[in-house]
Amino acid sequence: MRHTVRRALRSSLLELGSGTKAELSDKLGISFPTVGKVLEQMKQEGEVTLLGLDESSGGRRANRYAFNPDYMLGLAVYYKKEQSVYTLFNWNGDLIERTVKTPYSIADRRLLHPAGKLDPELPENPFDCRWLAGRRS
Repeated sequence: MRHTVRRALRSSLLELGSGTKAELSDKLGISFPTVGKVLEQMKQEGEVTLLGLDESSGGRRANRYAFNPDYMLGLAVYYKKEQSVYTLFNWNGDLIERTVKTPYSIADRRLLHPAGKLDPELPENPFDCRWLAGRRS
């Protein structure tokens, strides 16, 4: 149940940009205490951030929450001609870092080995994804 509530809160915060416990509870039809408990857990884990207090409407000022776009990051890797391009982005799609690498040559492979020999651990194909991901078959 909490996973479903968490997913609904995440979607609503992404759609609305921010929200209070009461706004999210009304929008989702989930009880105020349940929204509060799950939001607090998400806040402790860094998934949502507390933006501050709303203006008072006569009573206690409500906390306003927003989804933390840097909570989860994505990595896109693609190859073009003689290069591999690594792009790191956040949940909003904002670019965090882009790195372009060219394949290493035989000379580079010798430099990577302490004895100046060809390092047997490096694959013949510098774009071997299994090696880049730390997996060898």
